[in-house]
Amino acid sequence: MQRHQPWVIRLHWLSVLLLIAALTLALLREDIESRDTRTLLLFWHSQVGAALLLISALRLLVRRRGAPQPLETGLLRWVAHISHGGMYLLLLSLPLVGIAALQAHGRNFSLAGLVELPVLLERNRELSETLVEIHEYLAWTLVSLIGLHIAAALWHQLLRRDGLMLRMWPARGAGASE
Repeated sequence: MQRHQPWVIRLHWLSVLLLIAALTLALLREDIESRDTRTLLLFWHSQVGAALLLISALRLLVRRRGAPQPLETGLLRWVAHISHGGMYLLLLSLPLVGIAALQAHGRNFSLAGLVELPVLLERNRELSETLVEIHEYLAWTLVSLIGLHIAAALWHQLLRRDGLMLRMWPARGAGASE
């Protein structure tokens, strides 16, 4: 079975960890009453989101380079293509909508305190609230697509037994071939 390039596999699983972190930070924030803690959680959520944006853009730019041939044909291949495209679209748009919501709320965004983005939106409470709602809707849409992605991977592994999951699964041990 032809595998993805090792760096593609690493970026995939790094994305998974960052997505779990972003969702966890967002959900934790809902249950916290302390304004300072909520602000801190929002800061880390936005930093993780920005990292996901950068990683997703990189993955999209080099997506086809050295990729294994698709196993699917016809309708299943089309569905896989559309669902992957949807996940990438959401992985790119979610952080951008989040940054816009921050700016409309009157907060500047900086990446790890090193690079400050120019302010493109004036403070506008209604716009900020609308963008937060859109951000949440897009986030749950992404979670749903990821659920379908996981279900499809399990279908390949457990029912079709075609080894598709091994293409993206991390290699085991120092001597494992990647």
